[in-house]
Amino acid sequence: QVIRVRRAKLLQDAMEKCASFEDKAWRQDWQIRFDGEQGVDWGGLQREFFNILGREVFSTKKKGSKEPLFTQMGTDSGPLAHPNIHASADADTAAFRFAGKVMGKCLYDSAVRDSHHLLSVHYTRSFLKLILGVPISYHDFEKDDPQLFKSKVQFMVANKIDDAGLDLTMSEEYYAPGGKLIETIDLVPNGKGVPVNDGNKRMYLTLLARHRLGLSRKPYNTEAFSPQVKAFIEGFYTLVPPGLLETFDENELELLVCGMAEVSLSDFKDNTAYPGIRDP
Repeated sequence: QVIRVRRAKLLQDAMEKCASFEDKAWRQDWQIRFDGEQGVDWGGLQREFFNILGREVFSTKKKGSKEPLFTQMGTDSGPLAHPNIHASADADTAAFRFAGKVMGKCLYDSAVRDSHHLLSVHYTRSFLKLILGVPISYHDFEKDDPQLFKSKVQFMVANKIDDAGLDLTMSEEYYAPGGKLIETIDLVPNGKGVPVNDGNKRMYLTLLARHRLGLSRKPYNTEAFSPQVKAFIEGFYTLVPPGLLETFDENELELLVCGMAEVSLSDFKDNTAYPGIRDP
């Protein structure tokens, strides 16, 4: 299957080219051609294609959307990609399904034809859990949103809050830059009228995680995914049989999709041998 793209319009061309693909075409070996460039794809062009595509699909706004499909969450080890909760209401589900298929193809090609192309983006642990069907909890804030974890989650878990004056309810409010309230999400039915106290604070934090990290607009319903996240997962599993990942956790999935963020040169040296060449 030949995929011809313009380097400057790679994401646009790839989405248009793949829009008519049936699942069979996604499973075929792709030969990449960059317009205006000579070269035979022996694997290098394919790796470059997926490297660029992975970076662009997780950082570019879909045409007609007010927000990018994915956002970066700040962590102690660097930014991680996470579905944009503010894009979930207006972004095209087809774009999320395409993104899911891109990730799925990287795994499929590695498993079936030993053709390894990694995505150049690292993801939040909670998003990887969503893909695997692993429940999200407030403990996931520690890695995915350490600032919130330290300022809110740890305090609420370690202290009595009934007399702390937090004035929290089972809801999450979103404000415009000028301070205007633009949306309230109920974490439980009629959550705006349900105060958070010592008796229900852990439930509050769990539901907050399901909403903010799980992108559920009805976090009290464990089956309520946003349509966009659902589309991503559907796209991913059109290429990856669900049973293939049953024994993997989120850390192992990241290693399969992204590879290692750092490589030990000393370990590389200790485990590499070139016949006929001696180390000076």
